[in-house]
Amino acid sequence: LHSTRAYALMSERSDRFKTWKACSSNCPTVVDVLVQTPYYPGYELLTSLVNTTRLNPHADPKSPFTIEIVTNPNNPNGELRTAEVTDSSHVIYDLVYNWPMYTDYLEKFNKEVMIFSSSKHDGLAGSRFGWGLIKNNDLANDTKQVIRSFVLSLSVDAQLRVLTSQDSIMNETVLPSGLLPFHQFGKDAISFHFQQLKEVLSCAELTNYPSKSTGAYAWIKCKQSDCAAFFQQVNLNLLSGEMFGATKQYVRMSMFLPSGEFQVVLEKVKILCSLHS
Repeated sequence: LHSTRAYALMSERSDRFKTWKACSSNCPTVVDVLVQTPYYPGYELLTSLVNTTRLNPHADPKSPFTIEIVTNPNNPNGELRTAEVTDSSHVIYDLVYNWPMYTDYLEKFNKEVMIFSSSKHDGLAGSRFGWGLIKNNDLANDTKQVIRSFVLSLSVDAQLRVLTSQDSIMNETVLPSGLLPFHQFGKDAISFHFQQLKEVLSCAELTNYPSKSTGAYAWIKCKQSDCAAFFQQVNLNLLSGEMFGATKQYVRMSMFLPSGEFQVVLEKVKILCSLHS
């Protein structure tokens, strides 16, 4: 799957995590986890589960005890991001959206730590199946122990469901575009959703609407101080920018909804437009 998408598979190992192993009594009691705003709110929950870490968008990227999580493309706004922490062994790359459906630019990643998920690739969110590529062997083994402590293991039927799905995708014939039919279908569907959304939002009370034509989400900014409340006038419950470390002027809208559900969203936005025309 990774070779098909031009990922650089990591054949070499790395010993760059020895600085953490060698840390003695002068280690900080709490390690900062740096995220760039806006960021995926799940990171805040994850860091709160570990007493020795805290999420800090203002952490010092030059500190030897700062870890950074880079989501690429970013959730919620789809930006392509680069790490602020210069020590690559302290950067975790969250690449769950780095597939052709969600971005026009696929970087050839070959990082120390990279994580992925079938939720956003296959659409099998209920299976809770994810995987990681980690260069350092000791860190990989430590990661296994943490996962076992939290979830033991995934059910066999969930694993088979995901592997069967990915095997079916991999057996497809590559199109002239260079994409597999599964990826091309997803890309076309999401691009069409963006096109439809732009046409509808152009009449709404918004200061900006998505200029891009691809991505898992539309990151929308309203003239009103509370954008989520603005959309709630027509019973559209969108996630407020506050959840992502931004202001209430922003909301996130999912673009990979089934076409039927997305048409319902569009109709509600049209009603909102008529109320404020």
